[in-house]
Amino acid sequence: MTDRQEARKRAEITRRENAEINRQWRAERERQEAADKALVAEAMRGILSDQGATARERIFAALTLDHITGNLIPWRAGQLYNGDTDTAAFARAVNAIAEAENKGNT
Repeated sequence: MTDRQEARKRAEITRRENAEINRQWRAERERQEAADKALVAEAMRGILSDQGATARERIFAALTLDHITGNLIPWRAGQLYNGDTDTAAFARAVNAIAEAENKGNT
């Protein structure tokens, strides 16, 4: 086998190994993303069913859940809230996610 053939053979092996590493990395990333989405969705459902939640918090939760799952809210209704930032609802959502995550760890 010539040096050139040997180099091509090594390069092909390296390409296959790199492709497998990338495939595994993508699969892990997709698995983690799916787990994160499920956690956020659970927290948003909790806010929606919470009788003490404000209207803005419920809207935030509904829009977030719609973004995760799709097709819950008519497109135009969601557009009405573009640019409307409710930091209190966001903080509550973060807390709900942290609580849901803690429940999963116990």
